[in-house]
Amino acid sequence: MTDGREPNPVFIVGTQQDVGVAESAGLEAWSIQGRNAEDMANKALELSDEGRPAIVLLHDEDAEKAMMDAFIQAGAVARTVTQESADRYIHEDITTAEELRTAYISLFRAEAAEEARNYEERKAAAKARQLQALHVFDSMGVAMDLFGQTVTRGYVPTGLENLDKAIGGGLPEGALTVLGAGSSNGKTTLVNQIADHIAASGRTVLFVTIEQSRHELVAKSLSRMMKQTKKPNGGYYVASASHIMSTSERDTWPQDKTQALLSCCTRYTQEVAPSLHYFEADGQPTVEQIRKAYTALKESGKTSPVLVIDYLQLIKAKDERMTDRKAVDVNVLELRQLAREMNTAVIVISSINRQSYAEGADMGAFKESGGVEYGADLAMMLQPRGYSEKVGNEKTEKAAREKARALMAEHKASHLRKSELVILKNRSGAMPPRPVPLAYDALCNLFTEDKDTDKGVGKISAFSDDDMVVK
Repeated sequence: MTDGREPNPVFIVGTQQDVGVAESAGLEAWSIQGRNAEDMANKALELSDEGRPAIVLLHDEDAEKAMMDAFIQAGAVARTVTQESADRYIHEDITTAEELRTAYISLFRAEAAEEARNYEERKAAAKARQLQALHVFDSMGVAMDLFGQTVTRGYVPTGLENLDKAIGGGLPEGALTVLGAGSSNGKTTLVNQIADHIAASGRTVLFVTIEQSRHELVAKSLSRMMKQTKKPNGGYYVASASHIMSTSERDTWPQDKTQALLSCCTRYTQEVAPSLHYFEADGQPTVEQIRKAYTALKESGKTSPVLVIDYLQLIKAKDERMTDRKAVDVNVLELRQLAREMNTAVIVISSINRQSYAEGADMGAFKESGGVEYGADLAMMLQPRGYSEKVGNEKTEKAAREKARALMAEHKASHLRKSELVILKNRSGAMPPRPVPLAYDALCNLFTEDKDTDKGVGKISAFSDDDMVVK
């Protein structure tokens, strides 16, 4: 700004011919014809440095958006000409080239006058847009929003009452949950069961499966449903996922068991399948591919789907030159950002370091754990019941490793297992005083709440509010 006067605006136009029309009206213009993105950014920076406003008149939505994005990043004062303003001068009654030229001159002059009247206001708005583009926000209204409870965090129930109670109501929306466990401890089965429960409630779920096929996961679901289906003469049907997928195995079944599977297939297609969608990419997907699949599902009319990913270490690096640790760190942060942007619950499975088996549940046990430790909003570890105490009681590291191997071998030898979920981090604030006990039927892919503990604590009907410890 010079001599206390508002600076003359620069019109951003499509062609050199448009530049000539603007200049004949005594105004300055700049054409994007033949320009690339770098040229646009440099022009935006130049106008920002000079304190000169820009009026974008391109008649092309994509070009206008690209130019406005450049101005926002540069903090320049810029706006587009509204269709209403253009229609006032450029209309169907114009029949000759000279009339069109005169109409454009009138439009340019009217927009320049409008810019002069509202320059200070637009300058303030441009600064606000720049800060927003840089993710800098003021706190105006936030306190009153919180007081008026217009900003609330939702929770998605998992179907396991004690787990929901322990973590504050369920999987937190707008947050990233990470579930870790050693191999064959049931981490995929657990999130598969939780996904089924959420879908059965009517909430949409997108399950990104990288290691197992969608057929294997649905077979787990049917196996679980079979175990919950009563036989005519008492008891329940037992069928592993591998047996359900095997035609030769099913040919040996009695008729009532085959009929039970058919009934479970019907129930699954009616109760779960309408809301559960599997994303099975060719090879390892990137977070960006996951985001695109999620966005496409959401735009199809599915409101804020819950996102489940199996598993973290198989998500492809954003840059192939990244180390494994750096890739996990970046992917964790991008998944957390996705959860916030979409205001949904994101749960991702993580493998753990083998060397941590002798220590039990700990934040450092997550494989490539830096990103998980700082990026996860909720972190949980699935392990055999009382595992941390049992290996921790050993006096030497060698003895702890031997004890850990023995405990794991014993745990995996039976399909009826006593497990526990250790809550390692909960950004919402509530931390349970003890792990959540679970009974795991590995053959039938079913987790249930086990209200007995190994140490004679007795029946645990639920975690009470008095049990919760804020850390």
